[in-house]
Amino acid sequence: MIENIANDLRLYKHFLVMLLRSQAQYKVNVVIDICSSFAVTSLEFVAVLVYFGRISSMLGWNVGEVAMLYSVMSISFGIAEMFGAGIDAFADTVRLGEFDRIMLRPVGSFMQVLGSDFRLRRLGRISQGCMTFVIALHLLPAFHWTVVKVVAMVIGIASGSIMFMSVLILGATLCFWTVETTELINILS
Repeated sequence: MIENIANDLRLYKHFLVMLLRSQAQYKVNVVIDICSSFAVTSLEFVAVLVYFGRISSMLGWNVGEVAMLYSVMSISFGIAEMFGAGIDAFADTVRLGEFDRIMLRPVGSFMQVLGSDFRLRRLGRISQGCMTFVIALHLLPAFHWTVVKVVAMVIGIASGSIMFMSVLILGATLCFWTVETTELINILS
């Protein structure tokens, strides 16, 4: 079993290298994609700031705490979307009849689907989440880091990524019975 997991991870690494090389062929396009993703997701955070410009707190949450929560969510979602892009596009794979080809290969279908796409442009969302994190630290001057808080933050980001990846897998599963699961997944994520 451990050998199978190691083989799958090796295959996934090959897929990632291949996809990164193909995206590296169009460097300007990748930079524009990352910058546009950064700009669009920054507008989401600007909306939060505008909202809190009118009120000082909401149900006991101040703008710094909401910014911290938003940054963790944004980083987690960006990681899940970057690495789970193949799962996110699985509905198209099934709809176009390409899943039959995947099932005929002598390799696990999950790793093939997972490694079929890697969206480097999601670095825009991740970097925007990191920028929001810095802003949140500025808005929370009384917040002091401890080892426990750092570990909790890392676990929170990892857990959030796993949770969002699970939602993508749920959407991929539902596409066998429905035509479009995109809107359902958008509601959940």
